Amino acid sequence: MRRLGFYNPCPVGDLPQERKVPAQLKKSGLIVTGDIGCYTLGVYAPLFVLDTTACMGASIGQALGLEKAGVPNKIVAVIGDSLSSSFWSLALKRTGFDALVITGAAVAPTYLFIDNDIVHFKKAEHLWGKGSSETEDYIRSEIGDSRVRVASIGPGGENLVRYACITNDINRQAGRAGTGAVMGSKRLKAIALRGTQPIQVRNLEEVERISFDIIQKAQIRFEEVLMGSHVKVILLPYGGRYWI
Repeated sequence: MRRLGFYNPCPVGDLPQERKVPAQLKKSGLIVTGDIGCYTLGVYAPLFVLDTTACMGASIGQALGLEKAGVPNKIVAVIGDSLSSSFWSLALKRTGFDALVITGAAVAPTYLFIDNDIVHFKKAEHLWGKGSSETEDYIRSEIGDSRVRVASIGPGGENLVRYACITNDINRQAGRAGTGAVMGSKRLKAIALRGTQPIQVRNLEEVERISFDIIQKAQIRFEEVLMGSHVKVILLPYGGRYWI
């Protein structure tokens, strides 16, 4: 661990005032500043509308900065990334898809079932109003496979509660930005996955070597000065992430 610091002196501070105001980014139209995450890969419709991606949460600061710098365009900041662990993303990868973009809205409650490379749209009126855990159980029962991974919303998302989560694998939540309400607005109750295809890795030996090295380093107990106090810190791998 190391302390964060700012480069001093900052070279931007020495620029003439007229050079600090950027030229108009577009001749006309809207400028959309984006958050990092899946948006960064959005080179095709509808995600290609983003003009910037820098880091998590940067879209708001960038939009404000452009406005303060005198850019005349209308500017909108987009933020909406969230994180959930467990096995849903692995199941998606094993269906053969790297990403999933859902546009528009269903006319009635619906859930998606992606069975490897086949996509099914299934009625979900009987699931509307149920909590996420109950929804997962119902969907697995309907499909007849306990290995199916499910990401779903509960009544909060259905009723467009602005901080509603998306829940997968019973107790994992994508908890930021009200993504559950986005699914609710699309009348999308759940996304179920059954992925059985192998994942191809170009250099498996190198991936295994790096993974083992990270795990080994994560077991090392060490001492560090943290926030002015002498504390003992241990890093433990947990679900692919590291906790202090």
